[in-house]
Amino acid sequence: MRAQQQVVIECGAAHVSVAVFSAGSGAPASARHAPFPGRAPALRRVACARENFVTSPAHSAAWPMQVAAALEVALSSLRIKKGSACRLCLPGHLVLTKRVATPLVAVEKRTAALHFEAVQHIPFALDEVAWGALELGSAGGELDLLLAAARLEALEPLCAAVESAGLIPCACEPAALALWRAIALTQRTGDAADAKSSLFVDVGARSTQVVLFNRETGALGLRTIALGGNSLTAAIAQKLGIDFADAEALKVSGSVFDGGSSAVNGLPGSAAVQNCFAEFSARLAAELTLTQLAYLRQPQAEPPTHIHMCGRGSLLPGLREKVSAALKLPVAEFPIPAALQISPEASMPGAPAAGDLFASYGCAVGAFLPAAQRLDLLPPQRRAQREARRRRPWGLAAAAILALLPAPLLVRQRAAIARAHAQSMAIDTATAPLLRLSASNAAAEARLGELQARLAQVRALDAERTLWLRFLADLQARLTEVGDVWLERLHYAGTADAEAEAELAASGNLGATTAAARVEIGGWLLESRPADEATQRLFDALQSSAFVQRIERERYDRSRPGVIHFDAELLINP
Repeated sequence: MRAQQQVVIECGAAHVSVAVFSAGSGAPASARHAPFPGRAPALRRVACARENFVTSPAHSAAWPMQVAAALEVALSSLRIKKGSACRLCLPGHLVLTKRVATPLVAVEKRTAALHFEAVQHIPFALDEVAWGALELGSAGGELDLLLAAARLEALEPLCAAVESAGLIPCACEPAALALWRAIALTQRTGDAADAKSSLFVDVGARSTQVVLFNRETGALGLRTIALGGNSLTAAIAQKLGIDFADAEALKVSGSVFDGGSSAVNGLPGSAAVQNCFAEFSARLAAELTLTQLAYLRQPQAEPPTHIHMCGRGSLLPGLREKVSAALKLPVAEFPIPAALQISPEASMPGAPAAGDLFASYGCAVGAFLPAAQRLDLLPPQRRAQREARRRRPWGLAAAAILALLPAPLLVRQRAAIARAHAQSMAIDTATAPLLRLSASNAAAEARLGELQARLAQVRALDAERTLWLRFLADLQARLTEVGDVWLERLHYAGTADAEAEAELAASGNLGATTAAARVEIGGWLLESRPADEATQRLFDALQSSAFVQRIERERYDRSRPGVIHFDAELLINP
């Protein structure tokens, strides 16, 4: 790529957009207010490509691999030299942006002041993030700053994914800053067709970038909202109990959103999906209202008179109408930047062109601005490598690379990496239903175990009840066989080991008592034969029962003539 050309990669949560810009022939863009005073070069977009993909929140760790695979596909349609430098436009869910005010100090003390503010407002250790600050201006003895930070553990895999596709990241800028820069440079002063103060909204997959800008005073409202199209997809998937990818396809089709079609009511789950859409649009409108109120607290801020929306999430049928009704402002598409020319061959069918244009254009313009007007989040190690490459003579560096690196092996390795990424994505897609089925089976097995334990308890109770009936029937049969005997008393006295029975009962293991049960009996026996023979016959009959282990505490009372009173304890088999 020639030096005057810029390759910009806009990495979204669900898409990758690649654009190549060169110097244009039209009038340069201009801005009147800090931090972008003066003019920026007019640019021409000579080539572009975009690839969309679906990233489930449950597999967010696979996002860099999906970016790499999508980037491989996008670059295959563009003639970009391998090893070319590129600028990365970072999505909102990776970057923390915050406006802060610090006391205005001397220039030589600014670095220490910026470091202090970074420690105070960045919720991570500074050695874990790539961070930077942009001076927006000063007023009332205070310096207005825009702080931005991104975690290295998220940036490094993204940079590695870009390198695996054959490009070298030379700068990383937040999408919010690129969008703001493009708006500040392209809103022409004095043009009656443009609104004086407008609200610019870029609805992405995981975040929404909001810029409130007044082209007369330069008052700025800049915010990243953690709400995007994936939030609606996740809600639909949860409501309908379907996979995230299926919910995304249903959302993108737009067939279940209210748009005046009578066929909506005939679709399964359409009411639930419309409820999810209503909640999503209400949340987005509420967040935009809060952003507008915070912006109006600035000096010289004026209420916006128009809303401009872009991004794939803004294409949902009925979303712009609901936002317009909630904020009571007209909603329109982003205007094409006046300083940007588009080559006929640089088309992007089916993509939200204005959003891609603004973000990539703003990022590309940053390459032509002074260092004080840029905010670079390139990881420190890669920044050092970039500076080393700049100091090295380009010719010698190219010769050394050609001499030392086996180019065919690298090409095959990159192709193998791309195939491995594609296979990994295919395996993830194929195994997702199996993982859900495995989780369902595990829950069913746990439920089955609980039911089996309860069934065992019920069976134990039933067996115990049946055994008691059989014991009583056996006792009656044996007393009938002995004859001339009747029972006066039968009392269950518990188990022979009461402590063991109490422990088993406390554990819930009913019917598993191992100790013998005590049954006290008492009654009368006629002296139709010698007393010893009669009692012996009685207790022999009882002892021969399969239910009786032994007989204890036999007692006899012959005080009444003609009858014998007896008492005994029967130890019953468990």
